[in-house]
Amino acid sequence: MKNIIQFSLIILFVLSVLLFQKKFFSNNKESKEKIFLDNNLNSEKNSNNLIENLKYEINLDKYNQYTISSEVSEIIIYEDSEMIKMKKVIAILRDKKNTPITIKSDFANYWSELYNTNFYQNVSVKYMDNNIYSDNLNLDFENKKIRIFDNVLYEGNEGIIKTENIIIDMITKKIDINMNDRSKNVKIYKY
Repeated sequence: MKNIIQFSLIILFVLSVLLFQKKFFSNNKESKEKIFLDNNLNSEKNSNNLIENLKYEINLDKYNQYTISSEVSEIIIYEDSEMIKMKKVIAILRDKKNTPITIKSDFANYWSELYNTNFYQNVSVKYMDNNIYSDNLNLDFENKKIRIFDNVLYEGNEGIIKTENIIIDMITKKIDINMNDRSKNVKIYKY
């Protein structure tokens, strides 16, 4: 009986995901893929939209600040919002203690309306004596989450962790370290 209930819940979950995906993502799939997968900032085609040494400084609230800059950027209007494709990116998050979290990557997509940023290719995060390296990082201010994923390597004073996901709650500072496949283990190497 327990297996039947679990199987039914899995089927229900898969159907819900498929319906959600079809409803919200099928209409503009081609244009989204073009924006997110095209890393080249084409100076010949869009020379009016290219900006060198772009920098945004945002006061998120009374105590928190977000700064993001890039060597080259391209402004794209997408579905009534502004997205900035960035190359050679440096971002700094500061909290009320003024302790910086520095994020660097080869590329990023910055959404100016909510400040959400998708960093990708050679992502590195530095926080005090801790370093994290990955292929991708999503900074989601709307949901107050930082998701570091794909080939994640954490280096700290106590050792090294290899995993697939690190999720940080920006409010509580709670950290969740996990693998996509729950049957696989996070690898920890002590010094």
